[in-house]
Amino acid sequence: MINEKVSWAVYAMNMLIFIYFVVLYGERLQSLIRSVKDSEVRLYDSAFNAFVYSVSIVSMIAAAVFLAGWNREFFAGLFDRSAALYGRIDYGRLSIAAGILLFSGMVHTEHTVPAIQFASYGALIAAMALKIVTAHSGGDNMFMRWFSFAYLTAFSMAIPVMYRVQIKAAPAFHIIEAAVMAALVVSFMLMMRQLFMGNGANLFYTAPIVIAAIGDAVIIAMRWKEKVNTFVLIFIVIAVIMYCVGKILSQKMLNEA
Repeated sequence: MINEKVSWAVYAMNMLIFIYFVVLYGERLQSLIRSVKDSEVRLYDSAFNAFVYSVSIVSMIAAAVFLAGWNREFFAGLFDRSAALYGRIDYGRLSIAAGILLFSGMVHTEHTVPAIQFASYGALIAAMALKIVTAHSGGDNMFMRWFSFAYLTAFSMAIPVMYRVQIKAAPAFHIIEAAVMAALVVSFMLMMRQLFMGNGANLFYTAPIVIAAIGDAVIIAMRWKEKVNTFVLIFIVIAVIMYCVGKILSQKMLNEA
């Protein structure tokens, strides 16, 4: 029907994705501006600073270009609940844009405000939950959709944020951490895309969790004497356990199908 409207829950999902972009982009922008204005901060005085600031800047620019160039219906959907309009919103592309911007949040720059970053991540996670609620009101796979969502959330929390370290092998540590972070952000982006495209009942892929488990273990071990990253340690353990349970359950459901 011409005047058909999407539900308020679908509209809220769209709005939460928008909040993620605005809040994280705003936090990253204020960090960059304050760093430039801070006389004690030099954006390119070290290899670490050069990397994290470059990643942050490129990520912000690329996300903005990708959103403006290929996701215009998404912005229109903030002001209109038209079902025809929402039918043209490509949530696969939106997921890619969200992943591109996430790179900027995974590198610690001066004047970072973690609480604001977590608020943006919370909005994105809430949007994923609403996607499950609005797209699948029932069915045999409902439990697995929620379990996959919970696993994906734990997985996202196990992605290490790049901080400057003072250990002897700092250069090697930063290179390893950058590689692990990049691989896990891409993995999260692809699984999130699958969820938003309506295929999130089985996100238990082997490669991402193996990279996460090995990569996080190496990072935590290398920095153990300086500081134990308890947050990443807790969530990688949870993610591995949930992966094992989810893999068994998904195989069982496949055999019964």
